[in-house]
Amino acid sequence: MEKQSKSINIARGIGIILVVLGHSITRDMADASLLQYIVRTTVYTVHMPLFFFLSGYLFESRHEAYFSAPAWDHIRTRASRFMLPYLSFSLINYGIVYLCSFVPAVSAILSSNGYVGGSLSEVIAQILTFSGHVDTHLWFCYVMFLVIVSNRLFIRNNDRMVLGLLVLLCGIRCVWLSAGHQLPEIINYYMHFMYLFSAGRLWFGYRNRQKSLNSRVKTVSAVPRISAVSGALAVISLTGIIITGKTGMIAAETVLTFAAELSSCVFILEFISAKAEAVIDRRGMRGSYEGQEMPRHEAFAAWLAQKTERVGRSDYSFPLYLIHMPFIVSGCIVVFTRLGLPVPLVVCISTSAGTAVSLVIRAVIMRYDAAKRVLFGMK
Repeated sequence: MEKQSKSINIARGIGIILVVLGHSITRDMADASLLQYIVRTTVYTVHMPLFFFLSGYLFESRHEAYFSAPAWDHIRTRASRFMLPYLSFSLINYGIVYLCSFVPAVSAILSSNGYVGGSLSEVIAQILTFSGHVDTHLWFCYVMFLVIVSNRLFIRNNDRMVLGLLVLLCGIRCVWLSAGHQLPEIINYYMHFMYLFSAGRLWFGYRNRQKSLNSRVKTVSAVPRISAVSGALAVISLTGIIITGKTGMIAAETVLTFAAELSSCVFILEFISAKAEAVIDRRGMRGSYEGQEMPRHEAFAAWLAQKTERVGRSDYSFPLYLIHMPFIVSGCIVVFTRLGLPVPLVVCISTSAGTAVSLVIRAVIMRYDAAKRVLFGMK
């Protein structure tokens, strides 16, 4: 379990760094350069899918603990963990936008970037439904809560049920989008990331079902089943094309997106399990191995893996996710873009500041139990 936690933390650390990087590359930046578009698209294909895949993996690894406790206790715990921070940061962000409305210059900048408040009734409706929310990145808390609760209530340990759910969700989404309809934002996110969460649960089961087999055999045995799911999604997409009479570009894009996201998640987790842990274990805390200094590149890789593992711990990664947007990263982008700095430099500064400043704010908040509980959902 210790090694498993280490690899999960490293993967989560990669994910949260990519989240900050992705938010540092705006749509306008991506539209202005093919390279920036490719980088942004790649980052968005990996970061949030990785979080949900890993969450599903961990959910299944703690299966007995979760399902042995009363459902209501689990739901209440998850609500405290995700929905309380969602509400807290929603109120903070709306409050900041409201206060800034009294400063015309700042208000104009916020409005031009989509940070616009409303009446009290509109704000309450936006927070409850997430429709038109001023801080769009908080969708993660809302959706993660819904996904975990759904799995706890309705999907115990039936692999066929999970596979059926994957196919059904993707099929509905493909057909609906192919017909030119739009889903409510929170439902669209839910259907998309329920797939990744469920895939993470399945992957844990595939790797651990036959204890007598070595890890390589267990991993390879999962490939045909993953391929079967992808094939089923392709069939459903074609069915959607036939039913709707559309060109099928949206359906095809949806299936390819799912395939790319799942492949990235599996690759990252398996690569880290095979490589990063071994490097850290060899280095230990002394920077040496069997009495001899490690090669410089290996020592650097071990140091980087250790730092990434630390950032990926839940008491670091979740606060970092909550704090870095919208004002730190977005503020850096506005300021340094107006100063005329090159886009790559703006992205680097915004990513670094979004990470470093958020970690400093986190350290201050963590000193106070009440603030830690309300803002981060931690006991």
